[in-house]
Amino acid sequence: MAENNDATLREINSAISVMSWGYYFWFAVYFLMVILTVGLPGLAAIITNDPETSRYLAGGGALAAAMTHALKPHEYATGFDAGLQLLWKTRVALITGAIDAINASSALSKAIDLTTFRYSPPSPPPN
Repeated sequence: MAENNDATLREINSAISVMSWGYYFWFAVYFLMVILTVGLPGLAAIITNDPETSRYLAGGGALAAAMTHALKPHEYATGFDAGLQLLWKTRVALITGAIDAINASSALSKAIDLTTFRYSPPSPPPN
């Protein structure tokens, strides 16, 4: 039984490591996209004197805003954060003996489900 708990604990520790990197990745993507969305039109309005360059910078800001809306990096960062919280609670509960390896494995599955990439194409309108 102890080796089963040790194997589950190793899986949880590995998932915590991967989810931490995933959280920081999506947070960095969100941060970069917001900076581009706000910064490029600001540069277009303040710094450039060339109308064509201003148009390209403003268009880049609009493209960054559209990509931020399509990618939804803040939602993925939130999903990874919720998955990490669940895994930390499960890890502590498994170490203290409050839950067994079976319940810990199901919590691990739930945490992974929280971090799944949720893109789906729009469904056609009903007839």
